[in-house]
This record gives sequence, structure tokens and C-alpha cells, in this order.
Amino acid sequence: MIRSWILYILTVGVVFVFTILYGKQSGFLLCLLTVLLPLIYAALTIILASRMGIRLRLDGARCQKENTRCWMLEFQDGSVLIQGNRLSICYKICTAQGKICDRKKQIVFLENDKEYEMTYQTKYAGKYTICIERITIYSGFSLFYKNLVKDLSDSFFIMPKYREELVQIEPLPAQREGDGDTFIQGKEGNDPSELLGFREYRPGDKRNRIDWRATIKTGELMVPQYGFPVACDVGIFVDLEQVDDKKTERVLELVYALCIAMKEQGRNWYVTWENRKSERLERKELKWEFDIHATLYRLAGSIGEHSVKLEDLYTRRFEDACFSRVYFISDRKKQGNAEEAVEKLCAEKVVWMDV
Repeated sequence: MIRSWILYILTVGVVFVFTILYGKQSGFLLCLLTVLLPLIYAALTIILASRMGIRLRLDGARCQKENTRCWMLEFQDGSVLIQGNRLSICYKICTAQGKICDRKKQIVFLENDKEYEMTYQTKYAGKYTICIERITIYSGFSLFYKNLVKDLSDSFFIMPKYREELVQIEPLPAQREGDGDTFIQGKEGNDPSELLGFREYRPGDKRNRIDWRATIKTGELMVPQYGFPVACDVGIFVDLEQVDDKKTERVLELVYALCIAMKEQGRNWYVTWENRKSERLERKELKWEFDIHATLYRLAGSIGEHSVKLEDLYTRRFEDACFSRVYFISDRKKQGNAEEAVEKLCAEKVVWMDV
């Protein structure tokens, strides 16, 4: 734009010198038009451009690769007076955690009802956001400009690849759900607040949860038995101290492979993690195949660095935690942490999976 102003000033200067030297009335008119016309046209450009509609949409038909996404940017209701004006489109790609992956700038020329293609190929699986930071339209001769829009965005998700070789799980215990002998007749037992009965006190149980009436009656220390630990006693825990693009993809691949393996065994299971924004526990029960995709999407969008160890966060909410099998995906060291998770979650077995 600076170059345009230099050329404009030189042009006006030449016309002005010509007018002074020859002193003709037509020269003064020419000088006046040279000054006023670009200013009038710039004002019209700014007014008409502000009335345009801008729409961003994901074009799934043009995504030829799994990790490639294509968007179409369309300008609507643009006047013929601003057709052909130069547009500058600046946008960025960010991860769900807010890290900027790339910034791009695209120069096009405005045509009414024409769609402009923006394509981006990600390196890793995960949830991303494309954000249009600025769309700038330049007036004739590029003397003036107007920013049309800010913060026009769209989120997209890149599914992880299914890698069967990542996990080899042993046969899981049979699903205990319905009218089993540990359930109240007629209740499923998948409500965490549902009291199903009592069980013997185990190391790791909190002492303030001992039910003294049941203890006196049976002669053994007894604690309440709730629905969740019985109805679904297999869990996948995702707990990270640091998060980046590559680690997120690794976590999604592990969770995906584990979910498929558990589904093949006909088991219900839970995926548990900490929401990076709310710092609260997120837990999703999975039964069907569509649950897997929905959970991966939620996990990719909210996973982050933990504020508290996940097993501590879990036992705060579900004091009577009890698992037959836990798959613990973490970047913490296995030594010491695995034993701690076994004790706090009252798990018969914890499979520690490093990322």
C-alpha cells in the first residue's frame, strides 16, 4: 500500500506541475479529478464492502486425504463497483489446546458469489480450529483498505488411525450387569449414587465410609457398594502432565485401539480424563461403536495438562472406586505411580501405558 501511495503522489505532482506550467483551466480540472476520484472510489469501496456477507464452510467432498481439510470462503451480495478489488485473507490453524500450528495469508481478487478455497493438511490426529483472523479489502489503486471480519472460525477433527498392534489385552472379566447376585433385583446398577449393598473393607477404602451397623451385624468391617464399580468395572484413564500434538495423537490411537478391543469382547467400559478448561473429571461410558467416535472427539477437544493426579480426582468424586481392570495412559513414570493407582482405585490390575 505504501508503494501505491508513492505512485499516487507522484502522479498528482506531475499533473500539478503540468497545470502550473501551462496554466490552462483544463489542467486544473484534471488535477482536481486526479485527487478526488480515488478518494471517492475508496469511500464507495468501504461502504459497499461493509454490506457484504461472508460465509465459511467445510467442503467434505474435496478432502482427498484423511488428514486434509478444505474450506470454501464465499462473499455474497457484493456490488459490481467493487468487483476485482484485491482481498487479503489471513488465517491460522490452532490445536484444541490453543497452540498455533500454522499461519497463512492468501491474496485473491473479489468476484461476487465466487467461493475461494483454503486447504490445510495436519501432521497429527486431533481436534483443530481454523480461525480467519482478518479479511482486508483494498480500494482502487490500493490507497485505502477496510478490515471486513475478525474471528470467523470452524472446528474440525482428524480421526486417529486404528492400529491394532498397539494393544494386546487379556480376556476381560464377564460383564456383570442386570440381576446378578450383587445387584438389587430390578436395577441395573449403573447409577453411581445407587446403593446396591455392602462389601468387606479393603485397603485403600476411606475409614469414614465404614458402615458400623453392617459391621456390627456381620462382624467384619463393611463399606457401601455402589452401582458404578459393579456395573462397569473396566476403565481407561488418560492422565498427562504435558500435552503436545504428537502426544495427543498417540493418546487417541491408544484409546481407539483399546475401545475396539473391548467392544470385540462385548464389554462396557469407561473412558476418564480431566477437562483442561474446567479442571473437572470427564467420564464417558461406552457401549456402542458411535460412542467411540463421540468420546474421541470429546477427549481430543478437552484433554490437557492435569491439575491433580487423575486417580485423586476420581476418588474425590467416586469414593467407592473399584475396578477389575484399569488401562492407565500417562506420561508419568510407571514406577511408584502404578502401585499408587492400584491402591487408590482399588483395582485388581492396572496396565500402565506410557506415551
